[in-house]
Amino acid sequence: LTVPSFWQSAVAECIAKIKAVQVGRNCVTFPFFSDNHQRNGYAGTLIGYIMRECNIPYCFFGGDAISSGSDVTSEAIMIAQDKAFDDMMSVIPVEKRCRAVGNHDAYWKPTPDSSSNTRVCYTREQIYDLFLRQESVSQNKHYGGDGTFYYVDDIASKTRFVVCNMNVNVNTTTDKLDSTQLEWLENEAMVFD
Repeated sequence: LTVPSFWQSAVAECIAKIKAVQVGRNCVTFPFFSDNHQRNGYAGTLIGYIMRECNIPYCFFGGDAISSGSDVTSEAIMIAQDKAFDDMMSVIPVEKRCRAVGNHDAYWKPTPDSSSNTRVCYTREQIYDLFLRQESVSQNKHYGGDGTFYYVDDIASKTRFVVCNMNVNVNTTTDKLDSTQLEWLENEAMVFD
């Protein structure tokens, strides 16, 4: 990984700050970013470089790789935009990526009229297949239910990261955990040996 020259001093400063915090401490460090809405640029390269230099095991993406629901008017556009996001993130090994699905990642509007409430929503199984399946290669991820929620353990820091799916009702604007995830949290994700 090579950092573009115009970012080198800022990234070096960031790495120095992270390493200063890590020295002599039993701490957890991870990058989190979200809502890039097709502004891919150098994010994958910068995050991957910092992860390597600071020995960071996972990066987390909170969702919304797609530009927005109103300007995505076909499944083909959505898939193309998600592929562009995947290409940007390909510099980070897939087993180190932890992704959640954002509200814009779960549907598209079939007409260019952004005021229209008509939209086509993926099922949770389609969400898993399109956005999360490629990351399931990690032997350390433990999926619940339909695969749209999971946890991953960082053994070195004795930390469990839990990623939930807030897009339970993709046909509504209600974002909440459903009973399946709550049961999984209680009976699996929050159970430790």
